[in-house]
Amino acid sequence: MQISKLPYSELQVMQFIWSQNKKTPSKDVILEMEEKNSWKQTTTLTLISRLIKRDFLSVEKIGRYSYYEPKIAEKDYIQFETNNFMDTFYQGSLKNMLSLLNDNHKMKKDELEDIQEWLENLKEDK
Repeated sequence: MQISKLPYSELQVMQFIWSQNKKTPSKDVILEMEEKNSWKQTTTLTLISRLIKRDFLSVEKIGRYSYYEPKIAEKDYIQFETNNFMDTFYQGSLKNMLSLLNDNHKMKKDELEDIQEWLENLKEDK
């Protein structure tokens, strides 16, 4: 399944649905987006419609309500965004990212030790 980058508004809808860990009724999504973002019902329904067309959500009609379920796992989307971020800003290099982070935010000794331990564990797993 092809994953594409979501606009921030659609991502907010997906984050709520992912957090539910179950089929989520439209009324819950609408209420949450109204409370969190002051969005009108039509705005939320438009975003949901786009997410269905993008193949991020499936919909099932049960009684009076539509229920939504993610077709793409949150973990998979985060991996997609992380890879995009790394490729765009660091040429896919973790070393480049850590170097810039250290230049802008001098890492503490314990942070460096944690990273070194993590890297050693990675070497053992290879």
